[in-house]
Amino acid sequence: MEIQDLPLEQKMLIEQAKAKKKKIKRLIVIILFIMVILVIGLASFILFKENESVPENKNPDKEVVEKEPVLVFLDKEIRLDLDDTINIFNLLEIENIDKSKIVFSSSNEDVVIIEGNNIVTVSYGIAIITASYDELETDLTIIISDNSKVYAIMILDGPYYLYIGEKVDIKYEFLPTDVFDLNFSWKSSSDMVAVNNKGTATGVKLGKATITLTNNNSACIKSEDPWCEPEVSTEVYVVENKISFEVLEEEEYKPVKEIGDNKGTAKITYKMRVKISGVSKPVYDPQRLTHDVRNMGGSSVVVSPNGKDESCADCYLYTFEYSFDSAKAGAANYSIVTFKLPNGSLGMLKLYTDLFN
Repeated sequence: MEIQDLPLEQKMLIEQAKAKKKKIKRLIVIILFIMVILVIGLASFILFKENESVPENKNPDKEVVEKEPVLVFLDKEIRLDLDDTINIFNLLEIENIDKSKIVFSSSNEDVVIIEGNNIVTVSYGIAIITASYDELETDLTIIISDNSKVYAIMILDGPYYLYIGEKVDIKYEFLPTDVFDLNFSWKSSSDMVAVNNKGTATGVKLGKATITLTNNNSACIKSEDPWCEPEVSTEVYVVENKISFEVLEEEEYKPVKEIGDNKGTAKITYKMRVKISGVSKPVYDPQRLTHDVRNMGGSSVVVSPNGKDESCADCYLYTFEYSFDSAKAGAANYSIVTFKLPNGSLGMLKLYTDLFN
């Protein structure tokens, strides 16, 4: 049946359906167009962001990496023989540095010289090789020795402080350490301090002395070289001291007496301050303060150290437990506690009781 032969109502429905179909097609085309635009825009945005995050690299085949430069000698000190030649780069750790820009120098060209990339030893002695690059710098000590002479000496831990009669071994070092023919001598500038040929100093009088160590087998070539020290010295001070006692607290235990045989005991506990006064050492070692106990008759005492007294300089706290037993008493009844310092200075404390006399 032809459309024109259909009733009017059906014709209208068919026309509406055709119009609706055209609208749907048109809408689909529009949606597809918009989606294409969005996809292109999103792809362009992603590509832009990726290009923005990648740093500029003029050479895309080479990776750009920031690394810290490293320049350091593998050892602090080495021993070489006379007329040795060694490539200096074999002694270094180098990273991220142009080797051609490293600058080398020798502190003593009479002993070691730099020829190109080589270290060359020319005579016995000590030299310090320095390698520098921009702000980096590293040192290497080179010792050329025939093991028969000392090239450098130094005194350690000075100045020294002594009491009268006290002794101390002055510490020193020398290079090289394996020299077999040592020839050192010691002298004191004053009779206030005595020193023997082994470097042991003894306080004699209050005052100060300069103790000098001389290397009589020196291999120094140039006197202006800082390593060439045929003589080194230190100061030794002799200072005064004395020991005093102060009772901080006393606690007495009542005596017990047995009627008929005149026997009994007594016990007194003292908390004492022991003070070292006078011109003390700058740093005092409490281990220097020792004590001895001498008991006579029926007396006895136990001494217990209680550490440093922070209320005064060079003060130390002790507890004394003194006891007396009349059953053991003799003609002499007392205890003596003697505190001693290394110089022989004494502080004596006598404890006794007459409770049973």
